[in-house]
Amino acid sequence: MPMRLVTYEPQNPANKKAIKNEIKAYKEWREINESVYLIVTADPPKRMYARMKKHIDDDDKLYIFNITQPAAGTGPDTLNDWVKANLPSWK
Repeated sequence: MPMRLVTYEPQNPANKKAIKNEIKAYKEWREINESVYLIVTADPPKRMYARMKKHIDDDDKLYIFNITQPAAGTGPDTLNDWVKANLPSWK
């Protein structure tokens, strides 16, 4: 299933919480840092954006990207293992 990267920077703390709740509504997700998440979903980025944009204001930032191979990175073992399991040829 496709992997998406969601990054956001809302100015309003209520928007931040609402976007985070939208992310957590997906079955498979992991936090990279406070406002960057990986989500495994068949939903295309435009559908995800439509779902989340109701929680942003004009001065907020919200981007959703497809994650494909090649990819590289390092972080906690639990995150690395999850990425490897969901993006099989990731090294």
